[in-house]
Amino acid sequence: MKLQIFADKLKKSPIALLVATILFLFSTFITISQGFTVVRDYYVSTIGYKKELLKQISGLNAGVHIDNFKNIFGTPLFVNGTLIKEYIFVNNYFYLQAITDSSGTILAYSITIREKNFNPQIDLGPYTSNNISKKIILGETTYLGLADFSDPNEIFSYVGAHNYHYTEGYYFGNPGKYQTFFFSTNESGYNKEDHTDLLPLNSNDATISNSKIKEFRSEETINTYTVTAPLVDKEDLNLRGYIFYNYDNDDGFLLGPSYNQVRVLD
Repeated sequence: MKLQIFADKLKKSPIALLVATILFLFSTFITISQGFTVVRDYYVSTIGYKKELLKQISGLNAGVHIDNFKNIFGTPLFVNGTLIKEYIFVNNYFYLQAITDSSGTILAYSITIREKNFNPQIDLGPYTSNNISKKIILGETTYLGLADFSDPNEIFSYVGAHNYHYTEGYYFGNPGKYQTFFFSTNESGYNKEDHTDLLPLNSNDATISNSKIKEFRSEETINTYTVTAPLVDKEDLNLRGYIFYNYDNDDGFLLGPSYNQVRVLD
């Protein structure tokens, strides 16, 4: 009975009502804050994290020292080669390859995507009087998507018993700052569909006029791009004609990581 009387008095007390209201609002604020924290943490770890990675990738340059890449992306997981070295940085969303000379200067770097929804882009042009520019988005742009911009200066296609690789090289001279741009299908990266059955077994047949190459270019999305420092070509990169190499013998590099090496991570 006494407890009921006390409760009735509290209900009629302005101070008690004020305290109860404050406690309710405080409790609501705590709940909202916790929900906001969850949402914020999710954004930072997913969408926000991807945006930051894309920003970092867009700011990369060849011709700088490898320490610049290490400061941004940490310690490379793989280091291959002796005088000409290859560094492979590994992220959940992409591989970053850097090929350096003996002083550590980056001769070229490559981005290879690992996830469907991570899509770095590179902008080319305009390099000619037609004033055409091209945006290449990894995981979305096909090789045929480059046709209205330029034909490749060279094509390499390799199909082996267990491995494959396809690359197109583009060079624009002075308007392109004497840099070479390579676009590739690297089997270590994300591939929307497998079109390797269209690639010729003989690499000499990999020409722009080959009907199979035409079909491959129309269907295959690019998953790797490579940018060289000015006046650097494939011989400087120890690519030796784009054939598949044995890393144990330090024979050379692919554009992007070697599947035989990075597949242990999956």
